[in-house]
Amino acid sequence: MGNRKPRAAGGKRRQQGSARASRTATDAGVAAALGEIQRVLDTPLAELMESDEERAAAQALTEDALAVPAIVRLGKLVAFVGEGRPVTQAGNLKAPDAVAVARLLARAMTCRARSARWTTCPTSLTSIAGRSPLSS
Repeated sequence: MGNRKPRAAGGKRRQQGSARASRTATDAGVAAALGEIQRVLDTPLAELMESDEERAAAQALTEDALAVPAIVRLGKLVAFVGEGRPVTQAGNLKAPDAVAVARLLARAMTCRARSARWTTCPTSLTSIAGRSPLSS
């Protein structure tokens, strides 16, 4: 028993307590900063501008961005999936939902004639050749 070194009189415990307090203060600061960042992200772009001219330009930019076909389709996908739609263990949509969303997105596409045979926008999963990619 003579080999045992005496323990410091609570010094380490005091240091741990002050480290916890400092970590809590840091966490509160980070949370406040993240809250401010989220507030700015949630604010429409036009509201962040100072002059009427900047607000008008930001509004036009926002409208143009929301009209981009990929963004339109993304919005439709997000609305379709929503919260709570069942997925596979890998996180993919189940087959019937995948087919339904593919049809929805095909209708949302804006199409241009690419050949003499394809002059209208397809409203289903039928390919140009007339075969469904789901059939063999």
